[in-house]
Amino acid sequence: MAAGRRKPLLCRLNLHHHWHLESTPDGDRYMRCSKCGKDRDEDLDIPVDFF
Repeated sequence: MAAGRRKPLLCRLNLHHHWHLESTPDGDRYMRCSKCGKDRDEDLDIPVDFF
């Protein structure tokens, strides 16, 4: 997120995030909010053929 920008209100209130799938350089996958950058805490059970 750019410097000086605030998180969207629903993200700040932890009411709604826009989750999308990300991957690390070593191939692990995780979910991150595209609006505020928050990483999802719970473990993911994503099938290998998801993509």
